[in-house]
Amino acid sequence: MVKKFVLFIIAFILMSNVIFSVEAKNIEQSSEWAKEEIDEAINLGFVLEELQGDYKENITREEFAATAVKFLAYEYNLTVEDMMNLWCKKHTDENGIPMEISHSFDEDLKGSNFAYYVRCADTLGIVKGRGNGIFDPLSSITREEAAVMLNNVFFSYATGFKLGYYDLSKMTDYEKISEWAKSSVRNMYVMNVMKGVSETEFSPQGLYTREQCFATFLRLNENGNIGRINNDALEFMSYQEMVEEIENRSYYESWYKEENENYIIMYGQQAPGGRMNAKSFYIIYKNGGRKNIVNQFGLVDLKLSLSNFEFDESGHFLYCVRHEAEGGQRYMIDLQKAMVEIIDN
Repeated sequence: MVKKFVLFIIAFILMSNVIFSVEAKNIEQSSEWAKEEIDEAINLGFVLEELQGDYKENITREEFAATAVKFLAYEYNLTVEDMMNLWCKKHTDENGIPMEISHSFDEDLKGSNFAYYVRCADTLGIVKGRGNGIFDPLSSITREEAAVMLNNVFFSYATGFKLGYYDLSKMTDYEKISEWAKSSVRNMYVMNVMKGVSETEFSPQGLYTREQCFATFLRLNENGNIGRINNDALEFMSYQEMVEEIENRSYYESWYKEENENYIIMYGQQAPGGRMNAKSFYIIYKNGGRKNIVNQFGLVDLKLSLSNFEFDESGHFLYCVRHEAEGGQRYMIDLQKAMVEIIDN
């Protein structure tokens, strides 16, 4: 019966091609070459809504840092808040006191719209600033600075990853690359994340645009052989600890769980009189990380039919039904990508 149901669903997808995805905002404001990559980056969830537009404009240092933090949370299968909470718990001082989110640039970040993200990026080692407590948040980022941040992000989760050697000296402006940036430029070049502005020129002090930022983070995700895309996220907690931490949240009455050898899914039901609009739908990865995908279901009263949760034969897709008086909306969840698709209206 389950097999027939799954085959019917797959056939329906092929015929209807009805996909629940996030519409990329203001996509007409981007270059033609960038449209597809921007659309995918937004759908994966690491482009802040405030940055969805003016794609050809130069991106600022704080905007790039905010994107870097969102991207890293995506790689860890976590929200930014969960990532920082777990990161700080894991990293303690000599007395075992959990790390706090950095406040290195407090004076320089007054009035910034992205101060929290910059502090997170500082805590995570993605940014270092320009010395003396200066981050210079509103300045445009240079190509070599972008390469360093991309490199710092990648090697914060891609532990044990080794790159082959590539000689950049053939670049006509190689000597213009700052010494502190050369290794990062080389790494991003070898991984095909960043290329030069021509075959022989990198333009290290050239400025970076929003669309270039989003495209290169997407390439970092696709080209890196260690990370979330290959289900290899860093483990902050054991999966059992993650399950227990979620189950202990007092504003939920109960949790519905299904699991296989790779994942646990948890659907939270709000307790009477509990926190307003408290609802969650977690994928917990048994090799580390978790993702709350409830917002991908759209602005609906998410009452799922608990008797109709089915994994497919591969174990990487989950089917579920939103309960209604007559019929119900069907969903397919790609557990590896943490993406929800509507397959039946």
